[in-house]
Amino acid sequence: MKSKLTDKQALFCQEYLVDLNATQAAIRAGYSVKTASVIAAQNLSKLNIQETITELKNKRSEKTEVDAAWVLNHCSDMLQADIGDILNDVGKFKPIHDWPKIWRQMLTAVDIKELFEYTGDGQEKIGDLVKAKFVSREKILELTGRHVDVKAFERQVTEIHIHQELTSRLQQGRQRVIDHEPLKVVKGGKG
Repeated sequence: MKSKLTDKQALFCQEYLVDLNATQAAIRAGYSVKTASVIAAQNLSKLNIQETITELKNKRSEKTEVDAAWVLNHCSDMLQADIGDILNDVGKFKPIHDWPKIWRQMLTAVDIKELFEYTGDGQEKIGDLVKAKFVSREKILELTGRHVDVKAFERQVTEIHIHQELTSRLQQGRQRVIDHEPLKVVKGGKG
């Protein structure tokens, strides 16, 4: 049976889902900034908090209808998108409203500059310089490969978890040192 969470722990679980940053979640939940990283690591190690976070994630997935299968399908669509779908016969961008939806979703920035030629009578527009920035396909591939069911990078994921655990333990040790008075050294005696 899962033990009841304190109000701060329940708020920590909610705040953790905001950005998956445990230290910031602890601070936003009202824990001391000074001890937030240690409390965050302790909270994440508690089974009842882990279960609550999982329940909250599942509820959020149900509500948004975004789950692992949806993410993988969306990533797959982005990886398979053909640049030819957004270019005309002479290699220029088609109007954005003519692009397939997946390309519009992948667009992160666009910069359009009008080009002019200066003549004796003034200036004449000769075209546009269009720069488009899209979601990184390498990043999409990496995210897809890290998915639990794909396991393309399983060894690297394990190493990350080990690193996070070591970092957490080091932070806890530092906090214990901060919380205790310094050792008194007695000269000439044992101590």
